[in-house]
Amino acid sequence: MPRFGRGVLRRRLLRLAGVGPVCLLFVLAVSLVPGSAHADGADATIDGVMDAQSPALPGVTASVSGSGGGWYGDSLQVTFENTTNRTYRISIPIGTRFKPADEGVQTMLTAGNETIVVPPGRSTVPFKAFCGERHDAPPGTSDQFTPDGKVSGKTLDALTSANEADQHDSGTQSEVWDAVDADAENDGRSDAGSAAVIGAVTGAATGAAAAAVARRGGGSGSIRPISGDSAIKRLIAAGYDTVEIDGKT
Repeated sequence: MPRFGRGVLRRRLLRLAGVGPVCLLFVLAVSLVPGSAHADGADATIDGVMDAQSPALPGVTASVSGSGGGWYGDSLQVTFENTTNRTYRISIPIGTRFKPADEGVQTMLTAGNETIVVPPGRSTVPFKAFCGERHDAPPGTSDQFTPDGKVSGKTLDALTSANEADQHDSGTQSEVWDAVDADAENDGRSDAGSAAVIGAVTGAATGAAAAAVARRGGGSGSIRPISGDSAIKRLIAAGYDTVEIDGKT
């Protein structure tokens, strides 16, 4: 019987099995890497994992508390309990809002865009966030938080800029507060304006919404028809500030 070196024998055995070395490695790689539905390579987001009604990763739970680090920087921490035998990657997108159980504590806004590796067992990891109110207390280690949607507008821009510049300090915290205040002011104007316009259309047009139009800045060249509450809100947001019904303001 001919004698073969180990490398030659291994290659011949692979040929006999009908599997080339490259194909074998590919099969092994696919079987070892968990699938991901997220563009950043994460298996789930933190709010998905903490969704009590429909958790994104069965067998994995997360709880968020203050880290004791103050208003900004690594001010929050997440503790994972992974009862599976798999390691997961969980992302914390910028702009995730965390609501405190204690209303006297700051609402926190994430800014680190972290993706955390979560092995089996228990693990605790800090992550970056800014405070969302000027006057509430900073988060302590006993303060618990739950996800409460996402921010947008100037607030999201400020958080994104902080992440891109890697600036998680008191100066940036002030910029975040200013952005939160500006968005709140804009939302207040939009809500009040929308309510007034909707009331006018509902009360005066009485179903003839096609007869109602909105003007921007009083100019005759910027006129849009109104066709429902949602359209009214979009027009208000775009700066249309006067309503006419059957030609009357």
